[in-house]
Amino acid sequence: MQVHGGRARQVLATAALLLGLGSAHGAAAPATAELAPATAEAQPSADAAARIPAAIWTTASEIEPWKRITLGTYKDVNLLREDLDSTHCGRKAADPQVAGLGSIRVGTAKPRQPPCNLGDAASEVIGRPAFKLSQTRTELDLVVLTAADLGLDKEDGVSLDDIYARAELLGFALCPAEVGPQLRLQYLDQRVGEFLHVAMRPLARYGGDPISFTVANGGAGLLLLGGDGHLDLVVPPTLRFVFARPQ
Repeated sequence: MQVHGGRARQVLATAALLLGLGSAHGAAAPATAELAPATAEAQPSADAAARIPAAIWTTASEIEPWKRITLGTYKDVNLLREDLDSTHCGRKAADPQVAGLGSIRVGTAKPRQPPCNLGDAASEVIGRPAFKLSQTRTELDLVVLTAADLGLDKEDGVSLDDIYARAELLGFALCPAEVGPQLRLQYLDQRVGEFLHVAMRPLARYGGDPISFTVANGGAGLLLLGGDGHLDLVVPPTLRFVFARPQ
């Protein structure tokens, strides 16, 4: 990668930060950037930031937002869960279009939208006290990145801890947990076969297992799933994550 002008200074400054993290002893773990309050558990560690290489790829200031969503549109988690597991995905069914054919009026329905389906683990953690809904309407810009986009292209995989630490160093932020269900309801034209993993602080199930959200289109419906949120989980470098892009 070629670096010019101000970009060179940015790379050198970030490299110095990485070296400082690697040489510090007994330093407290840095909190990963986040746009809304969340639980303090499972924060990326200083060791994770020190382990990642110094090669800098895409930064938050260089990438255009992929999608903008609105938070704070629900005040009741029960209504949210109902819309996440419905045929209308939170939207009223559209009236059928009517075409004129001489004196005969022919009704032609629009193509049917796939239903929304809510997974059991996702439904459970949405009902937990740690899951918070925004009290005011707020727009949030999102980006989709892989570990490879962040310069962590390892054939044997990359841990969530490393991915989140690198993203924070490059100016991105973990998503508030509300992004999972809101993105599902506001991304109704998702292509079949796409799975997007929400970069977030995991929410604990009743048994204690950490869960993070995945927004997917499995072909038969639009899904919101709950998956393994352990920070030591190793994933392929091509797995796609949704991060928040500070405005």
